[in-house]
Amino acid sequence: MKNLSLVILIIFFFQACERPRGQKINLSVNGWIGYSPLFYLMEKGWLKPLNIKLHTVVSLRENVHTYLSKKTDAFTATQYEYHLVKKQQHSLIPIITFDRSNGGDVIMSNVTLKEIQKSTQTIDAYLEIDTINYALLLDFLKVHKIPKSRINFIDINQVDITSRFKPNVNRPALIVTYIPHNIELAKKGLKTIADTREGLDLLVVDALYLTKELFDAEKERFQELKKLIDKALVNLDKDPKEYFEKVAPYLDGISYDDFINSLKDIKWLNKALSPELQIRLKDSNFPTKHLL
Repeated sequence: MKNLSLVILIIFFFQACERPRGQKINLSVNGWIGYSPLFYLMEKGWLKPLNIKLHTVVSLRENVHTYLSKKTDAFTATQYEYHLVKKQQHSLIPIITFDRSNGGDVIMSNVTLKEIQKSTQTIDAYLEIDTINYALLLDFLKVHKIPKSRINFIDINQVDITSRFKPNVNRPALIVTYIPHNIELAKKGLKTIADTREGLDLLVVDALYLTKELFDAEKERFQELKKLIDKALVNLDKDPKEYFEKVAPYLDGISYDDFINSLKDIKWLNKALSPELQIRLKDSNFPTKHLL
């Protein structure tokens, strides 16, 4: 009887710990053009029937911290942040890919690339250290043979870079950023000297991540979410102006023309992944088994 009672208690404990099906799913997302379908779904009211709520944050780092603090159940990020979080949460998986950066992640500077390479001065590098920005900077230094020892790392989020950045006029600066923040920085006179289309070798893929346990419990809901994302991109193609009006408030005040031009800097990944990309993802230890 004692053993039977123990078994009943164990079963009761695990049942109590299970997440009720249909419970609200909180999803955190930052202002990147590749995540704009989620903003569109929210503004159209299409997430409400799925009982999914978006939490908008200012940076990739805040996105990760919000998720790890258990304020959200899922988050958007690149494969770099995925690997960081997976060290703490081993059942983390990607379930929906949004896009591949094709010029949307950039290295900007107040001087030319040649000036940086010829100089021996210390370089101030502004970036979010514990995000894909760090990997992008290291890739840039490797490709262009710039010693890491020359870098003065300045850890700062993207919104603060955009609003407060004032480079030291006496030495070169590097800014690791992405759409739409690069647009405002360009207005301040900074120039793009490398991006994920040219001058960088790093693969950058954006996806939605959550635990396998949540995915298994709510697979049908996430399948519906994927269908809605596909529908949003169809609407983008049919009526880009209407789409833009819905997502613009979440993209740092970007203009319509800048938005349309920025779409050239990503490749949507809502359809079947190419064999070439699947190989690169496999080499990056990015699992594709559960992708919808």
